Amino acid sequence: KATVSVLNCRGAESAVTPRGFAEMSAIKVVLDRPSATYQAGETMTGHVVVTGSTSYNVVTVTVNGVLWAQTPPSHAGLLDAMGGVAEHCFFSLKVDAAKDGKCEGETSKIPFECPLQAERGTLPSEATEVAGQLGLLETYYGRFLHVRWGVDVLMKRGFFSKDLTATTTFNVTSPGQGWTPEVQQALAAKNTAVPFTLTADTLVRVKGSKTPVGKVPTELQTANFAIKGQLDSYAHPTGGVITGWYCVEHCDAVIPSVDLQIARIEYYPTSESTGAAEASEVEKLQIACGSDIPRGAETPISVMLPKWKCSPCTTRSNGQDLLGYEVNLIFTVLPADAKDDTQYQLIQSFPLHIYRQSKEADDAADAEA
Repeated sequence: KATVSVLNCRGAESAVTPRGFAEMSAIKVVLDRPSATYQAGETMTGHVVVTGSTSYNVVTVTVNGVLWAQTPPSHAGLLDAMGGVAEHCFFSLKVDAAKDGKCEGETSKIPFECPLQAERGTLPSEATEVAGQLGLLETYYGRFLHVRWGVDVLMKRGFFSKDLTATTTFNVTSPGQGWTPEVQQALAAKNTAVPFTLTADTLVRVKGSKTPVGKVPTELQTANFAIKGQLDSYAHPTGGVITGWYCVEHCDAVIPSVDLQIARIEYYPTSESTGAAEASEVEKLQIACGSDIPRGAETPISVMLPKWKCSPCTTRSNGQDLLGYEVNLIFTVLPADAKDDTQYQLIQSFPLHIYRQSKEADDAADAEA
């Protein structure tokens, strides 16, 4: 608001709006739910808050769900390097919140509502391939993949007035995402435990050695190690807890640390039709440390999945994965015969399937409880 300060008859300042300067108008989007989190199938409600007096022709609210995929530089071809970002709009819904109106006073509110249902939005052909029969994808912010939900508001005004715009983001959870028939059958049969035995014969991954993959370094061959254990389940709901145990039966080398790492595997487009995958760390926690890990003791594992960093696994309609996870159990080893205090990391990898139960499954679980 353009104002000037003048002195009145008593010498006090007062603000006066000069002739020809109109009060500036602005808009912003305010959702009715403070958490800004909605389930697929719900109706999102909110208000367009208008500051200042203005007239308008129409106020349009557009809700978009966009899958954003970037090709990492390490896998980018010539075309990818020039612009290796692909966007797929798998949900788009436009509603007119108001038409031919006028806002008066300092603040006005225009309500709107948008149903978050797949059949209400538009699904382009490329989005149908991405979403498949999953419906609405959950909000996800990864390293090379993002699923973003946003609200864009456009207030179209008269010919001599500039249109006003506002935008905001919100979160969507999708019951049933990752809740595949295979996972349901495995959980019903209680057949999701993953046992493991880590010896020189079964070791697959070693970090810190120049020895070719699949071969055990000489220092570890003389360590005479045997580690066993299990993860109680490879399938977990969002926000669930990874449980299990491990036991160092014997090892001639020193094991000062044990870590559990959760890694995401994102599948992204490349110049090749098959695409590629990239793994990145979600979090890494030290679950045991000391001068040397005790031998022969079953040590429990209990790690909670980060709620907003681990969205449910996603698969395309053609069966190709879009987002997956794995758990790495890392044993740091200091062989006695190693030179220059060389450390080796013995890595045992497990598949991790994260899902969000359907509403029916949640209701059944609540009834049993």
